[in-house]
Amino acid sequence: MSNKALLQTYIEQGKEYRKMLIKANGHGKHTSKIKDIDLRLKQAAQRLKRI
Repeated sequence: MSNKALLQTYIEQGKEYRKMLIKANGHGKHTSKIKDIDLRLKQAAQRLKRI
């Protein structure tokens, strides 16, 4: 697979994982994971623009 396709897949899967964690974030247990995913998705989107 090309790098572009891999990044697009990574972003889509990351968004779905983020949605799942937000639903399960009852007492703030996953807040740090959600912030980390947001940062990684932002970086991946920037890399995708450069390709």
